[in-house]
Amino acid sequence: MRRNPFGIHLWNFPKALGAVTALLLAIASSALADVHYVDGNSTNATPPYTNWTTAATNIQDAVDAAVAGDEVVGTNGAYATGGRAVNGTFNRVAVEKPLSLRSVNGPQFTTISGGGYWRCVYLTTGATLSGFTLTEGSAHYGGGASGGTLSNCTLTFNQAVDIGYGGGAAGCTLNNCTLTGNSAQTGNQYGQGGGAFGCTLNNCTLTGNNAGLGGGAYACALRNCIVYFNTADVGRPNYDPFSCGLSYCCTWPQPPRGGFGTITNAPLLSGLRLQPNSPCINAGNNSYVTNATDLDGNPRSSGGIVDIGAYEFQWPQLTIAPSGPNLLLRWPTNSAGYDYTGFTLQSTTNLVSPSVWSTDSPTPVVIVGQNTVTNPSTGAQKFYRLSQ
Repeated sequence: MRRNPFGIHLWNFPKALGAVTALLLAIASSALADVHYVDGNSTNATPPYTNWTTAATNIQDAVDAAVAGDEVVGTNGAYATGGRAVNGTFNRVAVEKPLSLRSVNGPQFTTISGGGYWRCVYLTTGATLSGFTLTEGSAHYGGGASGGTLSNCTLTFNQAVDIGYGGGAAGCTLNNCTLTGNSAQTGNQYGQGGGAFGCTLNNCTLTGNNAGLGGGAYACALRNCIVYFNTADVGRPNYDPFSCGLSYCCTWPQPPRGGFGTITNAPLLSGLRLQPNSPCINAGNNSYVTNATDLDGNPRSSGGIVDIGAYEFQWPQLTIAPSGPNLLLRWPTNSAGYDYTGFTLQSTTNLVSPSVWSTDSPTPVVIVGQNTVTNPSTGAQKFYRLSQ
């Protein structure tokens, strides 16, 4: 086969040229992507809002100034102005192009409010939202959010009205999110999916939501999720068993079909976080993990296997030098006041495969309400944790 001077088979030249062109276009697109900034306290809002000095005062203005592939970044604050109607529904933020919208410091500090009358966020296909609290949203379909992908978000006190669908979210993919206190009804018992409707949820926690049918979820795929303590007026308080598929979830009752890896014991929560004796710890499936961190920004799979829910229980871990058995190990005192009765000290020399833990002490170390213990082992440097 003869080659041209560039080493490309002549019969394959159009294909090679197409691949090179696609690569150059991808590089050009990446190089041209801009970041647009939002600060509710900005005093010099100037389009296209490409630095903090000229930041927009509401999110919609920055979204409108962006193009597909750009990023919009919002700093701390409660965003309750601006917006746009999409398909007849008013939205506090309407993202009608595939771009990413994220907060600087997460949902504890950054809120989008629908004011009780508007949906919080509409996201078109390919658009993403990360690190916001969505609250007081209202719409027929997805009171808090509709469409796109949400990660590390909190959706609370949103509602789907007029035989509504998805008080918290509808038609979305949600990763590491909490959905609490949302509802899908307003004087009508047939609202569906108080927390979520028609969504795919990975490592989410759905509690305290209400609907006519499927208080937590309706017509959803749920993986590594807690779906507990929700209510429904007609029936099926946590999820609708005929329209939902669950894998490695904590819920009640057990799904009538499928539901592989799902547990029905109460999740044992402190707020929305796991207590040390929660059955959700190390009970998920790592293949469903979408984020390297949990909703608090802590590492996922703290014990080697991912936990169920939006928050990963963080086992106390520390590293020690190979100094003999009398070295004192110390860890932070648990702020919720738990003691560690019945927990044992474990160690590993290999965090590349953290699921391989071993109990070092010949007799389990019984830890009662304390945050120190004398190292019972010798040898090479190791990583330690407490395990029940």
